[in-house]
Amino acid sequence: MSIKSGTLTGKSDGTTGVVVKNFMVVYGGVVKGKVWLLNLDSFTWEERICTNAPETRLYHSACSYGSNMLVYGGELLSESEDCPYYELDCSTFEWRQVPTSGSSPGSRRHHSASIVNNKMYLLGGKRTISGRPNPNQTAADLARDKSSGFFDIFILDITSRSWTSIRQIDALHPSIWGHTAVVFRHFLLFFGGFDVSEQDDSLQPTAVLSDVVHTFNLQSLSWTRSTPTPPCPIPRAIHNALLAGTQMVIFGGVTVSDSTTKVVNDAWSWDIATGVWTTLPFCLQSWSSKRLLSVVYQNNIIVTSGIGSCHKLNISNKQQGWQEQPCDATSLCGSGQTSNKAAAVEKRPPEQQRPPDEEPTIEVSDLHQQLHQLQGQLQALRKPKEQAGPIEQWNTRNNVPQRRTQQQGHGSQQVSGSVSNPSAEVVQLQDQLRSMQQLYYQQQQQQLQQQQHQHHQHQQQHQPYQPPQRMDPNTVTINKLQEQLASLQVQQRAQQEAIVQQQMRAASASGGYPFQPQFADSQPQLRTTTPSGRDKLEAYRRNKRRGSSRGASASQETYASYQSGQVPQILSMGGGNGG
Repeated sequence: MSIKSGTLTGKSDGTTGVVVKNFMVVYGGVVKGKVWLLNLDSFTWEERICTNAPETRLYHSACSYGSNMLVYGGELLSESEDCPYYELDCSTFEWRQVPTSGSSPGSRRHHSASIVNNKMYLLGGKRTISGRPNPNQTAADLARDKSSGFFDIFILDITSRSWTSIRQIDALHPSIWGHTAVVFRHFLLFFGGFDVSEQDDSLQPTAVLSDVVHTFNLQSLSWTRSTPTPPCPIPRAIHNALLAGTQMVIFGGVTVSDSTTKVVNDAWSWDIATGVWTTLPFCLQSWSSKRLLSVVYQNNIIVTSGIGSCHKLNISNKQQGWQEQPCDATSLCGSGQTSNKAAAVEKRPPEQQRPPDEEPTIEVSDLHQQLHQLQGQLQALRKPKEQAGPIEQWNTRNNVPQRRTQQQGHGSQQVSGSVSNPSAEVVQLQDQLRSMQQLYYQQQQQQLQQQQHQHHQHQQQHQPYQPPQRMDPNTVTINKLQEQLASLQVQQRAQQEAIVQQQMRAASASGGYPFQPQFADSQPQLRTTTPSGRDKLEAYRRNKRRGSSRGASASQETYASYQSGQVPQILSMGGGNGG
């Protein structure tokens, strides 16, 4: 939609519209620093002022990614070394100039951009110089663009902000601009546009209107081409295309007949599985713009050529035809008067707009009651706000800037601000609520300390202690259970140690360790001794006492067995190594 005198008017040539949440966000035109939102549930227009806005532009590409709108390229209205890639955070309406790395596509207009997972795929377009069109482009310039990779597929990783490209080596790779692109599963479908693949010997570049569907497979990185057979749409460019289930719907655009540019006012549906074109009734018989604003939202195709109304087509039931939907654009006109609620807020005395300086000394029960009252008042103030404006409910949930009024002299002016500054009544109640919550917490802490001190005094005097009335019975039960559990664990540990000592005495009496006693926690575990190691150890002891040479050799062999881990470690831990 072209922008005139700071408002959104009935033409949409050169601007874009994308769906973010339940809004169509419209960007572009001659007015800097603004976007327009159409609530697709209530069909109400809103205007938002943005921060850090880029230069005004037309014929750019725009995609939605989460709560952001990604904008690339475009034709600037004044020469500027402008960064071609921007992101708009639609929750705060703040623009970010995003630097990227890798093989950037460069400045261009009339291109297409599509989002698949976390990547943006860009194709085609016309080169711009300092953001402006090049009216003196020759066929040689176009040939240099083609050889340098201008018509390659460029891929932006949105996470890492890095560009890669797929070279134009396939003969079916198109060189087009003014086309459209839709995403179906792992396929990119491109239709129409001006095809500059074939050039003659003339000095001026040659462009042919296309009616071909070019399909790019993202898995095999291969191209296919679908040449239509009648009945089919006429060749066109600067049109609209949307994905409706398993069909690509195209409508509008311009065509060239007898060296005259004409507006096309028809609609077609292309079945992706069969490749068959089917004509569709179109909502408008004529319009003055070259490209309409259109989106798909909740199984409906929504098309608008102005702010007064839009048209809907149910994808599942196309037989019902298009339905006209009036749109509320009163907020774009600006009434120039301050609302009664805002005026009442401004007339409130200053001492009533801030929380009290002194904290009242009241009981905890009274504080709890006042907290409930303040929360109820806060909810009562928020409820009419959600019903008053069509966009305010989404703004409250998503921290979106919203309109407020400011008095200037005898009149007033509609301005945009942050949601962090709502009405004065809400601010006052929020401050009081925070103050009451803090006081409530302090009172509870003091009461708890008094109870603990009283409990300590009762214990010192050996008097039976009565728990406080506010003590949670569940807490007392848990404490008792924890004490019982600790006592049982101590008893279990003592029993385990007794069993282990008994087993060790029995094993020592029998001369072997045929078991592996288990210790609680992280005590060392006994390893089973092999019969050969035990025999050698006994032989070593006997020979050592006799002082024979055989004992020396046995001791060396036994020592080697001990070093290799065959001798039980429990024998070296004390008591069993004498001799």
